Amino acid sequence: MGTWKPQTEVGRNSMSESGHPNVIVFVTHDTGRHFGCYGIDTVHSPNIDRLADEGMRFDRFFAASPMCSPSRAAAFSGLYPQANGVMGLVHAPWHWRYNDGVQHLSHYFRAAGYRTAAAGIVHESHTPGESLGFDEYQRGAHADDVMAAGLPMLEKLATEDRPFYLQMGTFQTHAPFDFKGVEPDSEHGVYLPPQYVETERARGEFAAFQGSIRHVDAAFGELLAALDRLNLTENTLVVFTVDHGIDFPRAKATLYDPGLSVALLMRWPGRIGAGSTSDALLSNVDLTPTLLELAGVAVPADLHGCSFADLCRGSHNGPVRDAVFGEHTAVSTVPDTRCIRTERWKLIRSFFPSRQYRTPIDLDKPMKGGISPEVSTPFAELYDLEKDPLEFSNLACEPDHADTLRELNGALLSHLRDVNDPILDGPIRWPYYEEAIADLMTCEEPGGPTSCEC
Repeated sequence: MGTWKPQTEVGRNSMSESGHPNVIVFVTHDTGRHFGCYGIDTVHSPNIDRLADEGMRFDRFFAASPMCSPSRAAAFSGLYPQANGVMGLVHAPWHWRYNDGVQHLSHYFRAAGYRTAAAGIVHESHTPGESLGFDEYQRGAHADDVMAAGLPMLEKLATEDRPFYLQMGTFQTHAPFDFKGVEPDSEHGVYLPPQYVETERARGEFAAFQGSIRHVDAAFGELLAALDRLNLTENTLVVFTVDHGIDFPRAKATLYDPGLSVALLMRWPGRIGAGSTSDALLSNVDLTPTLLELAGVAVPADLHGCSFADLCRGSHNGPVRDAVFGEHTAVSTVPDTRCIRTERWKLIRSFFPSRQYRTPIDLDKPMKGGISPEVSTPFAELYDLEKDPLEFSNLACEPDHADTLRELNGALLSHLRDVNDPILDGPIRWPYYEEAIADLMTCEEPGGPTSCEC
């Protein structure tokens, strides 16, 4: 793995009597719930599985968006993308950014006296670091590089006499899966999700995906080993999660369950029951208020997220929420879409025509993923998740389900109004468009000063 060399001295942090735990959040790219602890037996993920064995596994945790930046921005602000401003990717050419005044989880922890640090991918801002409330930030992408940056940070944080918040993120398991020479993994076979046609190409791609998972798991194991060695395990709340679904067709960048389903594992010895599980319906917009409450930090009243801290403590008896919501703002051929998902039903609303997926998906077909150019995406897609978990049979036009469609439509519309979704006012104006118009208006006559970009 990385080049970091551990020290042997145990830091003062482990002896802190502040009452506040250290908090570490580790995020991978594009992995969904594709881990051994979620039933994928062919995946080699012993360190991630260890966290599930020693903590709590959440089986119905969903991203607020199936794209990396808006999902992470929601998770770390407690606000839906339409309200926090990050409705798309933060890097060029999209340029989405947090609205003025939006606070990141790190801001809340720092205000409460925590030391804050981040290493690797922090994809909720194109300019992380101080703008997101981190006292220290080092870039990195490959899991080895993230460990090389993050583990020395942990060493230093362990010497502090106050708690810390450390955020770590890897580029993996984003494609290409062989990033920096990572090898495929088929040691225990290859699992192919049921929405895909089984072909040699599909098996090869998923073997490469499994290799990427195996590599990031080894890096995560280095983090857990460092916590043990520094005597930080008992007083550290460790969170492992993913930004959105797997990087395959009809998953990432779509509002079907494979695009929004993500892992969430949380460990805090003595506070969160070892080997416990929850099937509560949760959104990653709920993560910020939950972590703040568990850490004993005041939770702002204006967040959209619902704290499930009582669930973590094993004392919650009722549902946290009865629905989760998702948004996707157009990138390439994927249309602007919004959805509501309940225990049984999923309603997806599309606002612009696009190519529609054939089902099941054959990765061998031209136009990767079996996308049909002849058929426009319907206005509404209604799925009975109990009878049709793969979301293949659209019931939106079936008279027998008119009442369900109307009820879900009303709840979704109410949500879009609550978060002031700009889709209700017309086609989304990307930040790039706004900047381009501003540049157009400020350009001078030929030969004079200009602000035009080239």
